[in-house]
Amino acid sequence: MAEPRDLMQRYCDGDAGAFRQLYALVAPRLLGYLVKMTRERALADDLLQQTFLKVHRARVMEAEKRGEELTRKP
Repeated sequence: MAEPRDLMQRYCDGDAGAFRQLYALVAPRLLGYLVKMTRERALADDLLQQTFLKVHRARVMEAEKRGEELTRKP
């Protein structure tokens, strides 16, 4: 099984499948933690979504800083 760090690097390199794998690997544990901390499933779901949206936005912003055009690898 791939490590989250490796998946994130692959995602930064344009591998959209790596993002799906990263989500599948990290999301269940992170959601469990968020539910425990907030004691509200709906809020925890929202926080999880916001977290992964921030990951995606950070990738886009970093690519723009470098002047790179984002491409998708299947």
